[in-house]
Formats: sequence, structure tokens, C-alpha cells
Amino acid sequence: MAQTERMTSLVKPLTLVVDNLAAKTSVADRLREEGIRIVESFLKDGQYRITDRCTIWHVSADEFSSLAANKKIFRRILNLKHTVPEPIIIIEGDLKTVSPHVSPRVMRGVQAFVAMHNRIPILTAENTDEVAQLILMMANQAQNGMGLSVSEPPDTETTRGE
Repeated sequence: MAQTERMTSLVKPLTLVVDNLAAKTSVADRLREEGIRIVESFLKDGQYRITDRCTIWHVSADEFSSLAANKKIFRRILNLKHTVPEPIIIIEGDLKTVSPHVSPRVMRGVQAFVAMHNRIPILTAENTDEVAQLILMMANQAQNGMGLSVSEPPDTETTRGE
């Protein structure tokens, strides 16, 4: 992550609110290595709050596929949409190779439902390193700007009932 090291040194420090369980993962470890301040909290939906409005749900391709196979994905997406103003989903792994029980057509249909009907962006990453890179880039853009309006870091003083 040589490029991200340079990026984090050029801007103000980043702060993320990270779910208690996610704070113990290799993704959170990579973010800490990059100098991101991590505040642990219970998050009802998602694992990484990058602003007060935006929370990321990081899910493995296996889990996403399993939720699609038993149709629990629809409830999960609706809960996410109603509890987070601007959710983002990062799927780690390859959905085409994870489940013989869910056809590629069904997986495309689920992704279309998420993106089209719920307006939730879906990003993909091959591994935890790429997940950390995406989170770092999004947090940097949200908190430090790209010539656009800048969001404040997430409020670390309250958990807003989450």
C-alpha cells in the first residue's frame, strides 16, 4: 500500500468508527497501520462508519451468496437502507466462484436489486488488503475532499443508539 502511505501523509488524520467485532480484523489492522484513528463502537448495520451519514458493510462473497441463497439478503439490504443514510457495500471475493447453489443470474439479480432499487453502491475487492485500500480512499475523499464539499469525520462521542 505504498501509494496510500503517501496519501495519508499529505492530508489531515482520518477517523473511523469501527464496529467492535470488525475492529479486531485484519482490515482494521491495515487501517491502523495507515495511521487511521479507529474508535470502536457497536454499529447496528455495517462495520466502518466513515462519516455520520456513510457506513460501509464489508461482507465476504461467501456470506453474500449464502444470504442470497436463503433470501435473507433482501431483509439485510432493507435494514441497511433504513438505518444508514448513505450505505456502501464492499464484497470481498469472487461471487462467481463461491456457491454452486446460487446461479450467476440470481447473483446479478440481487446486485441489480441492491443498486437499482435501493441505490446502494456495491464495490468488490479480491482480498482484505484491497478492502482496506477502498475504505482508506473513501474515508480520505469524504473527510479531506477532492475539490468537493467535505464531510466531518464520524461523531465519536455518541453511538446514536447503535
